[in-house]
Amino acid sequence: MRLEVYISDLLYRYPCVIIPGFGGFITEVSSAYFDEKLGVFYPPQKEIRFTSQLKTNDGILANEISIQENISHEKANLKIEKHVLSWQNSLEIEKKLIIEKLGNFYKNNENNLLFEP
Repeated sequence: MRLEVYISDLLYRYPCVIIPGFGGFITEVSSAYFDEKLGVFYPPQKEIRFTSQLKTNDGILANEISIQENISHEKANLKIEKHVLSWQNSLEIEKKLIIEKLGNFYKNNENNLLFEP
């Protein structure tokens, strides 16, 4: 199971995806705009942010996994927990975590989690 694929896909449909026990990814859409100085139009963009404050399971991720893999909601939650433990171990040991399609996480000197989309 590639949790990052589910998260990435869900972020196209939802403004927020919570990974229980880890945090939440939030997307924000910026409108298209015209730079008069350069004479260039820029298309709308979706920016991704992360907050470790959102940890309560909203069920969206587990529901998607249970549907896509044809497993129970409980088994999907167990898979998520296992993945989160793996991510947390990587952060503790290597002080970094690279999640394909989403971004990079780092621990700073104060042990705070930083996200780089």
